[in-house]
Amino acid sequence: MVGGEPGSMQWTEYDIASGAGAPDWTPRADGCSVGLEVEDFDAAIAQLKANGVKFKMEPFPTPVCHMAFIYDPEGNLICIHKRHAH
Repeated sequence: MVGGEPGSMQWTEYDIASGAGAPDWTPRADGCSVGLEVEDFDAAIAQLKANGVKFKMEPFPTPVCHMAFIYDPEGNLICIHKRHAH
């Protein structure tokens, strides 16, 4: 699934279980390398902070989910998120 408005922040979501994806979208240097949805967003953020993970962007809400951006040990940007209940 491709998300976002044209001209604004956009992303690609892959449902690994179904093998779906957007093969024409590739990672970019100015975007995150991967987005990971977690079961318990607050607990995941607390654990990342307790382990000294560097945050590029602190947790924030969007119309679709809560998310935060962190760096892995090699400096790659990773999005941590949890969709809002429907």
